[in-house]
Amino acid sequence: MVRLRLLVIGVTLLTLALIACGGSSDSTGEGSGSSGSIFPDEYVEEKIRLNLKQPDGRILVESLGQLTEFSLALDLFVEDLTGLERLVNLTDLDITQNKVSDIAPIAGLTTLTKLNLTQNDLVDISSVAGLTNVTFFWAQD
Repeated sequence: MVRLRLLVIGVTLLTLALIACGGSSDSTGEGSGSSGSIFPDEYVEEKIRLNLKQPDGRILVESLGQLTEFSLALDLFVEDLTGLERLVNLTDLDITQNKVSDIAPIAGLTTLTKLNLTQNDLVDISSVAGLTNVTFFWAQD
């Protein structure tokens, strides 16, 4: 009986600890420091937070729809664009001078009209060929 009581207390404490640490996740996305972050690249997340004026806390997918322009220009260290596919109302994206090699995450941003990919580690840009609304496109070494 004592063992059972200790087991119940242990499970209860573990559950409370997980809740307090934000151990649960959902489809709305999570903020900095969690393995389920919408933006695995810390530089991207930092810039998103600046644009949303949300320095901490969970980043909600719904809030990303308010962004129409986004720049990672001159950040120099951005490698992973994962998560940017959730910026569904984006019309202007500038990732000039970074270390991006894969632009597949932005391939579905059909509202883009301006796209600057200049000075990155790109080998193949065919994944953005379907962005037919782009009227200004820059890509140079």
